[in-house]
Amino acid sequence: MTQGYLIGRVPLRFSGHDSAARLGELSAIAFDGDGNLWAAPDEGAAVERLSPRKGGDYVASKPIPLTGALHLPKSTKTEIDIEGLDVHGDALWLTGSHTSTRQKAARKNGRLDPARLAAVSAKPDRYVVTRVPLQDGEVTGPVAHLPYTETGNSLMDALVEDPHFGPFLKFFKAKGNSLPLASKENGFDIEGLAVRGKRIFLGLRGPVLRGWAALLEIQPDWDDSEPKGDKARSGLSLVPVGRKKRLYRKHFLKLDGMGLRDLTWQDDRLLLLAGPTMDITGRQSLWALDATVFAGEGDTITEFDGKTLRSLFDLPEVIRADKAEGLAYYDGLGEPGVMIAYDSPSGMRQPDDCSVYADVFRLPPN
Repeated sequence: MTQGYLIGRVPLRFSGHDSAARLGELSAIAFDGDGNLWAAPDEGAAVERLSPRKGGDYVASKPIPLTGALHLPKSTKTEIDIEGLDVHGDALWLTGSHTSTRQKAARKNGRLDPARLAAVSAKPDRYVVTRVPLQDGEVTGPVAHLPYTETGNSLMDALVEDPHFGPFLKFFKAKGNSLPLASKENGFDIEGLAVRGKRIFLGLRGPVLRGWAALLEIQPDWDDSEPKGDKARSGLSLVPVGRKKRLYRKHFLKLDGMGLRDLTWQDDRLLLLAGPTMDITGRQSLWALDATVFAGEGDTITEFDGKTLRSLFDLPEVIRADKAEGLAYYDGLGEPGVMIAYDSPSGMRQPDDCSVYADVFRLPPN
């Protein structure tokens, strides 16, 4: 695959005492209709709105916390691990990663101890699919989310017996019937979200099934009224979209063994940012999927054919840095392109403690 043509770099500027940490953790970006850039770090439970300036940079005001509005099931260390967001109409949509995690090896008596590597833990706060109402670039009205359940949320309830994904979602089952697969180990891991009409598309970093990456398609319905009485009302529910009144559709894609890292729409094609499932330095690339794949009601499986599913370009490889995780369509540099934001940015990408550069690559024609 050819290397992407870099049109330019756009400075993203943050503020506050923790700005250096936030700019090093960007995991999702999206533009609204007013030209504001919405961004989310994968730590904490907040989003950022960055406004454009004449010089071409984007400047954040302050983080917008979501903790209280989401009534998260766990309140000890809140981290919803936002991995995908999009703006559609008058609402910001976002998703948590829906992952469990394995502990890192720690040093004991001066030596690395492997014992901690055996511990996998659930992360209830990460099971979030949320609609945030917007007006003039500001958050307004009640925030709606899928209801939390013992298996995470109502989407996980629907998937837990699925023949493809069920075996990766048994963590919350009783002892003796659990399969604790962590994220970044081909465990279940949502890392992209894109909205089209009434449908939400969720890109999975994992599992990748014998080289096939996966998209989930869902259709949420919501209640915009103010909560009365029960302040923890979720306000969001799933409508059947598949055959036999199933609450989701599955779309499998051949992306050279990579998983999905983010999604964005450009007219009638879905742009796909792909990368390694594991936490390693590896190939990162951009693909395009024609919207005709989503016609009908059944599940789909699509091989690379240069037309319906096209490979567009690879990103430059940076050892242990510049992990491409945020993707948005962007034509602010005079031609069609995509903006890509990075987790763990390299030092050369950070001109100061409050700024980080996002890349803009030229998009090949449809």
